[in-house]
Amino acid sequence: MPAVRRQVRRFSLLFGVDVQLDGPDELRTSRALAGALFHMVNEALNNVRKHTPARRVWIRLEHADDEIRMTVRDDAGEVLGLAGLVGSGRTRLANALGGIRPARAGAVLRNGRPIRLKRPSDAIRAGIVVIPEDRKREGLILAHSVRENLALASLKELSTIGMVSAKAERRLASEAVKAFGVRPSAIDVATGTLSGGNQQKVVLGKWLVRKPAAEVVVLDEPTRGVDVGAKYEIYNLIDELVARGSGVVLISSELPEVIAMSDRVLVMSAGNIVGELERGELSEERILRLAVLGREQELATSEGGGHAV
Repeated sequence: MPAVRRQVRRFSLLFGVDVQLDGPDELRTSRALAGALFHMVNEALNNVRKHTPARRVWIRLEHADDEIRMTVRDDAGEVLGLAGLVGSGRTRLANALGGIRPARAGAVLRNGRPIRLKRPSDAIRAGIVVIPEDRKREGLILAHSVRENLALASLKELSTIGMVSAKAERRLASEAVKAFGVRPSAIDVATGTLSGGNQQKVVLGKWLVRKPAAEVVVLDEPTRGVDVGAKYEIYNLIDELVARGSGVVLISSELPEVIAMSDRVLVMSAGNIVGELERGELSEERILRLAVLGREQELATSEGGGHAV
């Protein structure tokens, strides 16, 4: 079960403990940490039981010269990792999917049909949301309150004849702050006064409370600049996105995070996708070889048993 396996890998990532899943119901780790691991896995199971995705959505991006080809699916509750070195084109690809910086060529297909993504509003209508890397400049209005930021993605639903209902906005924000553990819980404080981790919860939270839920959510460096405790809570929010029926694309420069959270990983280099790794193939060494050498040289190195110099 993907959600349970993600919790097990996440436990290893956060606590630096080797945890192995021998079978569907058998976990091996130290007794001292078994209780905490049981809690994390049980939480994942409860989320899976509470939410069963009903949609089957496929988003495919095809580059004109066939060098970029990716598929995001949410029917399997999947987290798709996107790895690569700085400058490999990961953020550029995310911006193209979000209509922030439209692609000059190629096509984006939703359930086999082409969609035009010339601006962010086009992407949102198509069910695609991008959570940007720079949350302070692109994901939040820091001078505005937590309440106003949480309501940004739901203004249409909160409005009547163009006027936002203050009562509905306060109710939505209060429920979101409680559900997502935003601290402090006061909804009228300026978002810029929050810690980095709590700011990121607000960024994610505004899309989690939006109805209908986004079909594909692209997360660009979602845990950058936050502490370990906040990382765990952000990982839970990612699980919540998946449980509510969203396909998630996770972009991260932290390879242990990509490996721990993803069910499948695409590796980018020089603007191209140079490799796709399934769960059982993931390792930091394999991802780095693809990112540095590219697909053909990485395969030659692997088959020859050699190592990159």
